[in-house]
Amino acid sequence: AHFTPPQAPADNPMTQAKFELGRVLFHDLRLSGTGIQSCASCHRQERAFTDGLPLSRGATGDFTSRNSQPLANVAWQQTLTWARSDLNSIEQQAEVPLFGTHPIEIGITEANRDAILQLLRSDPALLTRFQQAYPADVAQNSDPVALPRIVQALATYQRGLVSADSLFDRVLQGRAELDASAQRGRELFFGERARCVQCHVSDQLGQPFQPAPFHNT
Repeated sequence: AHFTPPQAPADNPMTQAKFELGRVLFHDLRLSGTGIQSCASCHRQERAFTDGLPLSRGATGDFTSRNSQPLANVAWQQTLTWARSDLNSIEQQAEVPLFGTHPIEIGITEANRDAILQLLRSDPALLTRFQQAYPADVAQNSDPVALPRIVQALATYQRGLVSADSLFDRVLQGRAELDASAQRGRELFFGERARCVQCHVSDQLGQPFQPAPFHNT
């Protein structure tokens, strides 16, 4: 209740069926070009949706130039990654690991795209999930097992990854207090001496988001 509602694109509204489909696809190795990589390979729930490694590794063994970033509360982020200021929707960002070639992460290409889609389509339970998530496609006799729909489902799942009951959340709600050390850290974080909040700011920190120049550090 202390969060502002997340904003989803008009063409990709949140639904439970789409979230559940996205959750399955997020963990599905069949979505990759080699059949050995999923989104969850680098974004592991038990590690706050990171992999805990200095650099992440893609489906063909290539290392990325960065480590995997956490996904909790990503629905409220104004920009995604420190590398590109033009990525401002989860749908846009999802296309980078799915289809990128330098480095290859998930590794979907023109050469393997149709085979991957057919593999997903041949799973009756997964096909039912697609049909439940995109009933309008079914009504129009359109195949919902398509890459744009996969991107939308993955983005919907990520928007549902919400962390709202940390100690700091409880402090903001008046249900807990910080100890003296954490309170000093809070004063540094939000104060003029350290100015952490100049870049690390969001409604979830109890501070309204203020657009600032984008910095690649």
